Amino acid sequence: MFKRLQLMLADSAWFVPFLYGIGGIALTFLTQYFGNFFRELLPEIVYLDKDSAATVLSSSFTSLMTMMTFSFSTILVVLTTYSSQFSPRTINNFLTNSASKHTLGLFIMTTVYGITNLFLIRTSDEDVVLASGVSVLLVVSSIWAFVKFIQTISVSIQAERLLSALHREALSVIETQQQAVEDGKMHIVPERSVHTFEGQAIYAPRTGYIQLFASEKQESHDVDFESVVAVGDFVAKGDLLGYW
Repeated sequence: MFKRLQLMLADSAWFVPFLYGIGGIALTFLTQYFGNFFRELLPEIVYLDKDSAATVLSSSFTSLMTMMTFSFSTILVVLTTYSSQFSPRTINNFLTNSASKHTLGLFIMTTVYGITNLFLIRTSDEDVVLASGVSVLLVVSSIWAFVKFIQTISVSIQAERLLSALHREALSVIETQQQAVEDGKMHIVPERSVHTFEGQAIYAPRTGYIQLFASEKQESHDVDFESVVAVGDFVAKGDLLGYW
């Protein structure tokens, strides 16, 4: 179950940005409620009065939206290139790329932080607030992430780099399967004709690629599963997977 959840989160493009968005909300409450405790530790330059802080937050949010618009346009261009020149299966490699997810997440975190602070800053009881200083640091980090993102995109659309990445992923899958065989979790049996009366047939519930075999399903039962497909095979809905 844990392996299946790990694969699902690794293949999702929303999980990491979602965590960044939650982090932006948490950072907002930290700066709103505990900013005054750091007055003696932090330099006065990071504290601004409420009107100046609102102006800085508004300007930072506007500049960030410009970068986000350019980033999303670049992502659409890369996705079009991937789908037209490479296999459609490689689109997921770009969407789940760590640089793409963390860059998008940092943009979302800065945006959420700026919006929530603009909403709360007018109701603050303090004459000076820390929110603008933190927002400037987040925007600077977003600019660095944006430059890194552009470099990553320029490399990822090169065919030789894409083939190299796919080669490394394939080797990783092969090593995982080899280790499972060596540990006795899987057994390779000679090819033979399997008939339906030898066990209960299992069919694919939907179309897609085989990602893993959940061995924990049979741990509490005195049965074995014989697969007629391998990890990485493409199956359509209703195709035979194997027999219990």
